[in-house]
Amino acid sequence: MIEINHPKINRAYKYPMLFLITSLFQWTLQAQLSKPHDFKYGLIVNACTYDTNFTFDGSPSSSLIPKEGFILYDRPDGNPVGSLTEKPDPESRSEYRTSYVIQDTRGVFQYRSKPSVQRLGYEYNLLEYKDRQDGYVKIVDQNSTYWIPIEQINTTGYCVKTWIEYFKEHDNMQLFATGQGLSLRDAPSPKANRIMAFTGEDFLIQLIQETAEELNHPSRNNSYTKVKIIKRKAYDPYSQKNDTPENIEYEKIGWIKIVDDNGAPNILYTTIL
Repeated sequence: MIEINHPKINRAYKYPMLFLITSLFQWTLQAQLSKPHDFKYGLIVNACTYDTNFTFDGSPSSSLIPKEGFILYDRPDGNPVGSLTEKPDPESRSEYRTSYVIQDTRGVFQYRSKPSVQRLGYEYNLLEYKDRQDGYVKIVDQNSTYWIPIEQINTTGYCVKTWIEYFKEHDNMQLFATGQGLSLRDAPSPKANRIMAFTGEDFLIQLIQETAEELNHPSRNNSYTKVKIIKRKAYDPYSQKNDTPENIEYEKIGWIKIVDDNGAPNILYTTIL
């Protein structure tokens, strides 16, 4: 008979229930850490064939929505209740000015919609969604909320992106911390050691690509991303010398919580350069 002499195996035989509970807890924790964060907030992107320098394959539409518009639903996997389309603006003499119109079939009424929009470049705006459930995203305007199937969005050549995906794909955006600011930490976790706190346009945030080991950090929080913080001696939005070597005071590398727990930005972003 073979005698087994291993501390973990011996404990398993001696305390089977404790071993089972401990193993189950470890497996559950590992599954939670490895599961991608289900962020609620994001963008409906109207050109999904771009590179990180914001050049396109072909000519992208400048519209928030495709020519055929979107069918709107009252809830995820619910009933269609109307449509969102783009039409010439009746209050403008310019043929290029348009407005977004919602035809709501529940009350058989039509109105000019002002959906939640984010300006991300010169004359480049994107439709923002503020919830995501069961394959649908929720858009919000001045009168109501509606749901759009992600499958419908994809079939038009548009797509959905979380904010953190969008920031990582556009490394030529100017990113800053405002208000109370952010903490730069030495690991992607709110419990990691704080390197520094910072706020204001003197501190430029640059995203850094993470290694496979960093992406699988055991205490990783997916709201965090790796960045370089560049402290500038002075910042002038009209100057061409903001990022010249003589204007750089110091640089530090670490992780910041770039979006909140719902996926909404924790940072200020300016138009694409």
